[in-house]
Amino acid sequence: MHRSLFAATAVLLLPLATLAGTSAASTPGSGALTLPSSGSAKVTWTGTAGPGVDSGGCGTSTTVTDDHHTLKLAVPGGLYDHHATAVTVHVLGLTAGTDLDLQVLDPAGTEVGSSTGPAGDESVTLKNPAAGSYDVVVCPGTVLKGDYKATATAVTTTVKAAAAATTSAPVGRSTMTFTPATVVDPILFGGEPGFTFDNTAKGGSRSFVDWPVTSRTQIGVLFRSEDGGLSYTKRYAPVSDAAAGGPACATRQVAYCPSGGGGDTDIDINSGTGSIAMGEQESLANQAVGVSLDHGTTFPADHVDPALDKTSTGVDRQWQASWKGTKTRFMAYHVPVVGEFVNRTDSDGAAGSWSIPPVPQIKGVTQSGSFVADNSGGIHNHALYLGFLGSSLVPGGLDGFIVAASTDGAKTFVQHKIPGAKSPRSFTVLSVDSVGNLYAAWVDSGTQATYLSTSLANDPANRVNPATKWSPAVQVSRDPLNVTIFSNTVAGSPGRVAIGYYGTTAHSPTPDAVKPGQGGWYPYVAYSANALCQWDAHPCEAPTFSQDRIAHRPNHDTNICTSGTTCAANPSSNRNLLDYFAIDVDTNGHLGFVWSDTNNATLEPYVKVARQASGPSLYAGRPNAFQPARHNGQSDALGDAKYPIAGAKILTAKNQRALDLAGTSIARTSNGNVEVHMKVPSLPSLSGSVLPATIDDSTVPIQQARYVTRWDYEGQAYYVEATLNGTEGGYSYGSGTVSTGEGVFNGNPTATLGNTYQPLTAATGRIAGGEIVIDVPAASVGSPTAGAQVYSVGSYSVLGPKDAVGVLQALPITVDSTPTFDTALPVIAPKVRSASAGGSVVGVPAPQANGASAPALGSAAVPAAKPAKAARRQSTADSSTFVKVAAVGGSSLVMLLFWALLYLRYKRRAHH
Repeated sequence: MHRSLFAATAVLLLPLATLAGTSAASTPGSGALTLPSSGSAKVTWTGTAGPGVDSGGCGTSTTVTDDHHTLKLAVPGGLYDHHATAVTVHVLGLTAGTDLDLQVLDPAGTEVGSSTGPAGDESVTLKNPAAGSYDVVVCPGTVLKGDYKATATAVTTTVKAAAAATTSAPVGRSTMTFTPATVVDPILFGGEPGFTFDNTAKGGSRSFVDWPVTSRTQIGVLFRSEDGGLSYTKRYAPVSDAAAGGPACATRQVAYCPSGGGGDTDIDINSGTGSIAMGEQESLANQAVGVSLDHGTTFPADHVDPALDKTSTGVDRQWQASWKGTKTRFMAYHVPVVGEFVNRTDSDGAAGSWSIPPVPQIKGVTQSGSFVADNSGGIHNHALYLGFLGSSLVPGGLDGFIVAASTDGAKTFVQHKIPGAKSPRSFTVLSVDSVGNLYAAWVDSGTQATYLSTSLANDPANRVNPATKWSPAVQVSRDPLNVTIFSNTVAGSPGRVAIGYYGTTAHSPTPDAVKPGQGGWYPYVAYSANALCQWDAHPCEAPTFSQDRIAHRPNHDTNICTSGTTCAANPSSNRNLLDYFAIDVDTNGHLGFVWSDTNNATLEPYVKVARQASGPSLYAGRPNAFQPARHNGQSDALGDAKYPIAGAKILTAKNQRALDLAGTSIARTSNGNVEVHMKVPSLPSLSGSVLPATIDDSTVPIQQARYVTRWDYEGQAYYVEATLNGTEGGYSYGSGTVSTGEGVFNGNPTATLGNTYQPLTAATGRIAGGEIVIDVPAASVGSPTAGAQVYSVGSYSVLGPKDAVGVLQALPITVDSTPTFDTALPVIAPKVRSASAGGSVVGVPAPQANGASAPALGSAAVPAAKPAKAARRQSTADSSTFVKVAAVGGSSLVMLLFWALLYLRYKRRAHH
């Protein structure tokens, strides 16, 4: 059962000796299972759990009758030398309303797995288990007593052997390159990010990124880019808008209210109308959906349903689809094993317009995968396809990778098995090309390779019943990758398909066993222009695929746990990336990707985006991709530091010139420092108005402004910063390493969920020539030498509370950011090229604040940030409230006049 990392409940590790409750034996009381050298083997039993209620998981109560089964595992000698075996213990409640929990203890009495979902369906998977007698414990969760049936199934596969009925794709040359990685949000960490182009805006200019943060505080976030992915702005509802349910959004900065959320998120954008549906899981209890009719600017309350699935509990992993150019939308979610529920609205998500299916349209779903609609206008236009992992435990269910197809608008679905997909991992993914052909991709849990199978829409077998016939499976991933995970796919013209996955060169039987220092993981993409050649009159054995790295550096350097929420029981397991990353294609046929990067001291992930910079289009006849190179000293357009940004206010927000960044450069100086230049042309000449309000429209107190430059280097994230604390001349400078020392926590802190960039180490700074210049000893930021490669260098202007009160419920707000770049550190920082605003070029140096004749305006920061002094306020002509951060005194006025006279004299000479 999939749940987000930050919403997972800690699992108690209890030795067998602490199980003080009474116990009962299953029927039979024990079973023997010899792990097969190939294929599968299974044992079954039944039992009764209870009486009692053990809401904390098996073994946590002394008044509950737990049911025990002794599972004796025999492991043939040498089995794991060339094979991988997974033993899955599955328990299904037989009593109506049963809520059961499951715990597995190894021969030493140590818990090796548990499952505590809210329904009567639980499972635990053991990877390459040791021989011996295991205690399988079943207990009642929220009911007094319940009957159950159970199975233990062992599946063995040969490591690095191709799955049955598959061939390896021929190797093509590298075909694509990708831009430096944009950090979507410098504040929040996030796993399982989604990425979607709004293709009503041409050429990929508008895109969205979403991810779950935590269901504990009901936070799932949405970001929008209007500049082709160079920068992203958080979309959140203003708490002052009562008509949109805004008060319910207080301290959350979420896109819509009044629903909860914070669990799994998913975005669907109608490719004809541009309306956007954002779905959020609500702690496995409900699925919420909000629809925006203005490209993500607002999510009106009359298009929000806070509890879509009104017929079930224990719901998991929602996916969405829509019919192009209509108001018809679909939301699919599953109750594990029971099946998939597909809701429909014909009013673009208007409140109360969603259907409520009384029973699941698809039975036997253990984990749902992607959900796609055919909007090609072809022979199966408006057909719906859902890919999922199936289970035959439910009558009518099938095992393996199943595609369910509907041609009647989600009333009924017909299930079809994908050949060769015998042991797929979550998630199984689908895409539809421009004429309605289907592409199914998955990662095999035995070989750890990524595979593809296709279904030709106009094949005679598929004309009446689409998705009936599939091509033989083809292995897509190739050397030097030994392990892949998290496949995803997108298609363009017929036969043109891209498949993304994480891959590592580490020699390991599973993702769970990968160790740090073995080469790390990268996001990859495989591309084919002839993916349908197996359907030709003279079919190929397999299509040709290229394989290219998307990221310019590893995004993860440890194991990836594949056991869902049970990963929490093993302190050496890492599930920080959660369970997938995303890919999409714009109107030009060029790719965009989002992924998570854990290279920092917390091992929590930043969310990053890259665009295809070169290589072929997924649409035949379209030009190759071209994204301009980014360089050290990269400029940023002026006029984009808008604030406030909540809801529709972003449409009329003023540009905050003192927060308007024009570019960034970085260097390793000859005196042993790292020096950063942040160009802010208007900052030195302003008399104040850097802090636009005392309270943001998400209830965040605006008490300081911070200018941050961050970059990645050798497995860590470093930064320098300048803070304006709201007092006259109140500049301070500092640096640090992204860590728990400057982390953002829950209100009751339970996990580091982001960072504030408060100063942790010393730095010196000055303001000169429209730039903030900060120097920090190289030893404080990883000791990079001249020529050392740094990645994702970018600057951010941020408003928010003082560091002492920075928590998840009061997140700083990013007002402006610069395009990121990768660079080998030069000895002298290059100049930031002038940035344009409204067609004009801004490049004239501005005078210093406070009448300073010397450039230095601050001193080294103390190791920890000190509380700022009380802010001084001034009124402006438009009655807005500002916090004063700098003043222009009499000497400054003289300097202003002096600079103006010099400038006029220069202009007069230039004219003559």
